[in-house]
Amino acid sequence: GCGSMTSTADAGIDALRSTHDGLVAVVRDLSDEQLVAPSGATEWTVAQVLSHLGSGAEISAATLRNAVDGAGRLPDGFNQGVWDRWNAMSPRHQADGFVVADAALLADVEALTAEQRETLQVDLGFLPAPVPFATYAGMRLSEAAAHSWDVRVAYDDDAVIDEPTARVTSEKVTVSRGPSFVVNNASSSACSCRASTSASQACGSMPFILAVTIRLYMAAARWPPRSEPQNSQDLRPSAIPLRPLS
Repeated sequence: GCGSMTSTADAGIDALRSTHDGLVAVVRDLSDEQLVAPSGATEWTVAQVLSHLGSGAEISAATLRNAVDGAGRLPDGFNQGVWDRWNAMSPRHQADGFVVADAALLADVEALTAEQRETLQVDLGFLPAPVPFATYAGMRLSEAAAHSWDVRVAYDDDAVIDEPTARVTSEKVTVSRGPSFVVNNASSSACSCRASTSASQACGSMPFILAVTIRLYMAAARWPPRSEPQNSQDLRPSAIPLRPLS
């Protein structure tokens, strides 16, 4: 019902705020050398992970503004322009830019009224139809939580995604058995947003959603990170306590 949707949206917003505040507290103290250290994401430095999060926050904020204004999808080429600009930044500017861009996104999200959180439909650009705001927030949370862990685990072997955030995210992202994925009952049988290996881009396909979900369970269960950064995203589904899919 409507109250349930609002409650779900509020939980997602609270988790986004917690994830942002926790990561910013780490990022502000990082040296230039630490920014170019390997992260928990294969082949990405810490700064590149922050570039990915920062560019994603900028695109997400623009997407939300369009939804609020009733303007529909972002124009062709918008995302690529954002990625190109972030890819050209120095590691320090990528880190500082993330702090600013993610804070701006959170301000826009937190400013939504209760009615907007309940009724707003957001056109993400890579799904066949707009999705409820709660779904939009949950998808951003899955990205923010996983990559926040990628940054923090570079300096803290005991880094985890806190249980409330992992719980909200696992409730928002459900992987289907077929070649499609389901997000809050909004399904796409051929979802694929980007396949570039640029540090500011990531695939929006089912394998990516599966990877995010599995890594959230791993972090929440306090699994130790892999000793070799290039192997940090290996998937071992048989060892993950995923609930059976109906």
